[in-house]
Amino acid sequence: MREIDESTLQHPAPVDTLDQPMDIGTVIGTAWRHYRLNFFRYLVPALRGTVWMLVPIGLLFVGLLFMIKQGLSLGDFSGLTALIVPAWFVLLLWCGAQSQGELAGISRSVYQDMIMPEGSGRETLSTALRFTRSRKFSLLGSAVIKGTILAAINFVFSCILIAAVVMIFVGLGVLPGSQPNLRLFFGGGGIVLASSIVFIWLYIWLALKLLVNEQSLAIESESGMLISIGHSWKLMRHNVMRSLWIVLLASLITLPISLAMAILTQVGHPLLFEQMGIVITESTALSLGMLPYITFYLLSSILGLVGGIIVKPFFRTVLTTLYFDIKNRKQRIEA
Repeated sequence: MREIDESTLQHPAPVDTLDQPMDIGTVIGTAWRHYRLNFFRYLVPALRGTVWMLVPIGLLFVGLLFMIKQGLSLGDFSGLTALIVPAWFVLLLWCGAQSQGELAGISRSVYQDMIMPEGSGRETLSTALRFTRSRKFSLLGSAVIKGTILAAINFVFSCILIAAVVMIFVGLGVLPGSQPNLRLFFGGGGIVLASSIVFIWLYIWLALKLLVNEQSLAIESESGMLISIGHSWKLMRHNVMRSLWIVLLASLITLPISLAMAILTQVGHPLLFEQMGIVITESTALSLGMLPYITFYLLSSILGLVGGIIVKPFFRTVLTTLYFDIKNRKQRIEA
């Protein structure tokens, strides 16, 4: 494994001096050392990006608890609620764009550190943030497009899975008016198995093909919302499997933080209900019966954002290192 010492990260070498592509371990090792040396430098934009997202989610969390304490129905979207809901979605999108602008600044700063030696006109973090903040709505739009593509695949799979499960139940004869039919039963089971394999492969493949679209938008001056997606698609052409292992290794490194947030959610959720004096029984209305699931999701989202203050800069450092390596190698091949 090719070693890059800490002085290379503090005083990065220009692209021309990095002759060989990085292997998986070198990408992770380089990103980790860079992240460790710049932890407090990247903590500020990560904190700001997290606070921006905590605003709408925190307001939703407090609003739901207020509705319950006042005895209001969660399904009542009349009156003032009919105005608050769309206003909240607008706030969510605006705060999401602000958060994207802050976090993408980390990617741009990491890349600048890697391509330029210190004192040769390299951008400061504040300059990088000004650039990415100016593209915050493009960054949000790109993230929404990527999420929509993956959600569409998920929706199609869900429809196929539901149809296959119905076939299984019909084949078992448990639905009203159905008779046992082994062909339907095994046919439905085969569809579940085959569609699950295809879905997992396709979902991961698409996610990896679109992996570095944020880096393209944050780094390339000529990039745009759609251009960044196409750029990521081209760059990842022969790098899907390598990127998969890099993402898995990065996830293992951050696993303790993710587990800690999950444990806090499990412990804090019942304590929250106890402190609020909210009791859910079998006679509770359906809208209130959904409250534990809603608050659990919101609480896990909030704690996930808090954990992201540490995790997100690291992942962006990893992905930017990968982006730098792929782009450097592509430039050398084209040259």
